Amino acid sequence: MIYYQKLRVEEKKKEVIESMIEKKKFEKLKERYLINLMNEIKQLENKELDRVVSYKIYKGIGDRSGRD
Repeated sequence: MIYYQKLRVEEKKKEVIESMIEKKKFEKLKERYLINLMNEIKQLENKELDRVVSYKIYKGIGDRSGRD
């Protein structure tokens, strides 16, 4: 009976270890996803800022040329 219980305990330990490994894998995947998402958001923000700056520069050039 004790032998059987020891085997069960060892089996459960293995299951816990495997679960912990899986959890770490998912945490890493989540971290990578969030980093990629943040990078994508930064790229979109930079693109939008470039668009706004280009528009303001273009508009400023147009305003100056119209005043001459």
